[in-house]
Amino acid sequence: KNNLFFYPMPVKHKKNKKFNKMPIKTKVDLVNANNSDERFKNAVYLSGSMAYQYDIFSKKLFLFGPTKKVIGYSEKESAKINASAWKKMVHPDDRKRVYDLLYKTIKTGKKYEAEYRIKHKKGSYLYVRDHGAYTFDKKGKVINLFGSVVNIDSSVKNKHELEELKDKYQILSDNIFDGVFIHQDGIFLEVNETLAKMLGCKTKEIIGKKLVVL
Repeated sequence: KNNLFFYPMPVKHKKNKKFNKMPIKTKVDLVNANNSDERFKNAVYLSGSMAYQYDIFSKKLFLFGPTKKVIGYSEKESAKINASAWKKMVHPDDRKRVYDLLYKTIKTGKKYEAEYRIKHKKGSYLYVRDHGAYTFDKKGKVINLFGSVVNIDSSVKNKHELEELKDKYQILSDNIFDGVFIHQDGIFLEVNETLAKMLGCKTKEIIGKKLVVL
């Protein structure tokens, strides 16, 4: 049985050179993909990343792929998210950095890559990785940005938790009178200030060395 999906996409009318304002729904058959465009859309679904097209001149944004999996909005709901709404969804603390980078890459035409927090439909913020590449007109001017957005929330939060634990360990170990170290196969991985002072070294001079060397 074929797996069928629907996604919004911009289309051109026969008598109109511009994209229609409202995206239409197009059926994708994951089994019988007969052209490169269908294969690209299928790859988006299978990768789990949300794809987008941003028209530089009209400033229109089109989202497609598994939008609900990334930002919580169905594809029908995502069709109503314009460029201005997306900007407001970016976390206030990340917004200037992200859009300064976006405007810079629009001028240079270089690849756009950013990690930031985006507001989920439920109201919480999650970390995403945004990759984009530009298309150009015959004069070499940027006209479109095509990209994908991936949910990296779990990996980023796990990394932050590990960094917090490391900081807490460092504060604790530096405030006791015993020399404390962590090693693997005789190689120093972590040492506290007390041990470093005992050995007459700085912590950075010890980490990475073998016990026998000291």
